[in-house]
Amino acid sequence: MKEASERFPEWDLVIVGAGPAGAVAALRMVGKGYKVALIDKAVFPRDKICGDALSLDVVQQIPWVSESLASRFEKLEKRQPIYGGKMIAPNKQRVSLSLGSTDAGEGYVVSRIDLDNMFVEEVKSHPEIHLFEDTEIKEITQDGNLIRLQTNKEDFLTRLVLGADGNHSLVAKQLGGRKQLDRKHHCAALRQYYENVEWPEGANEIELHFIDEVLPGYLWVFPMTENRANVGIGMLSEDVSKRKINLKKVLEQQLQEHPELVKRFANARPLESVKGFGIPIGSKRYSLSGNNFLLAGDAACLVDPVSGEGIANAIRSGRFAAEYLCKALDENRTDAAFLKQYDKKIYQLVGDELRFSRFLQRIFRYKFLLNRVASTLAKSDGMRKRVHRLFYEDMVFGDWAKAKFYKKQLKRIISLSK
Repeated sequence: MKEASERFPEWDLVIVGAGPAGAVAALRMVGKGYKVALIDKAVFPRDKICGDALSLDVVQQIPWVSESLASRFEKLEKRQPIYGGKMIAPNKQRVSLSLGSTDAGEGYVVSRIDLDNMFVEEVKSHPEIHLFEDTEIKEITQDGNLIRLQTNKEDFLTRLVLGADGNHSLVAKQLGGRKQLDRKHHCAALRQYYENVEWPEGANEIELHFIDEVLPGYLWVFPMTENRANVGIGMLSEDVSKRKINLKKVLEQQLQEHPELVKRFANARPLESVKGFGIPIGSKRYSLSGNNFLLAGDAACLVDPVSGEGIANAIRSGRFAAEYLCKALDENRTDAAFLKQYDKKIYQLVGDELRFSRFLQRIFRYKFLLNRVASTLAKSDGMRKRVHRLFYEDMVFGDWAKAKFYKKQLKRIISLSK
């Protein structure tokens, strides 16, 4: 261990949360010469309530973490290839978006119990990463120039902490001072697995059904292997409260009555009861660092406001968190001013994307605008190609980040749909 403190802490870095963000950060610390602990309250494999869809962005990043992780991903048995998606507007206008032919290949739907276990199994193959399962953080305190984490088993004294502990991040609360959940920037969602689902058009497209009751949210149907489906619904938490929406009732009613769904689920059987979860969307910027800590994944609130997709940014933030944690340890700079570089890097990478999605989320609140967007996309191959570019990390927004571009495109959409 490279010692930089007179008190000789046991750990250089403690990562809280072994989901994709935390596991990726741990894997990127391999070979750096630092003593790293990865802590999770669960024992893997464990279920994680999620939509389970892996975008091209996710597939693209996995080999960048490590070749051995990419090999594990290729060997996953239950992964359903996805070649495109369908958007069904409130007026039932259908828009098909193809992923096209790319070096990254196709997207996939993989259950989180399998995906997250894959990451953890890769972590276990590196003895220098010390994994502590069934270890729940009880309290986190500043201890001089170090951080002390009290758990249900033992204390961890460390120079740095990475909070990758999800939607209700204790690291964000106790070190970052984050207050209660902000319902304006948070989604409530439900998920239910089904079997014996019929796929008359083939099981290689995800479906997003925008329905009046939950706008700007949507109902999703994601095909899985063995004629199964991940079915769910989500909307802004603030709207759930204001409109007094019963999401479970809406989901059940749509599966029984929606013309696109009723035949598909006529003989389907639920494999579980409906399960609820929260999604911390990236429509508001938060501080991602402070003295002795960084945040990644859902703890950093980097989920796309429109799609609800968070795995890609979880992996991305885990990758770059490791980079800046190494810099901090190499230079013995664990202060907030130095670690602020990480915030700048993350928002440089995803800030424009999140801003654009926030703009779309506002548009999608209005049914007539959403219908017009769908109509324009259905007619315009060029617009569909622009949407297609959103699947890649190296997509450059340029004017897309400017308000004048939004106004211009909105006027164009309205004029084309008349």
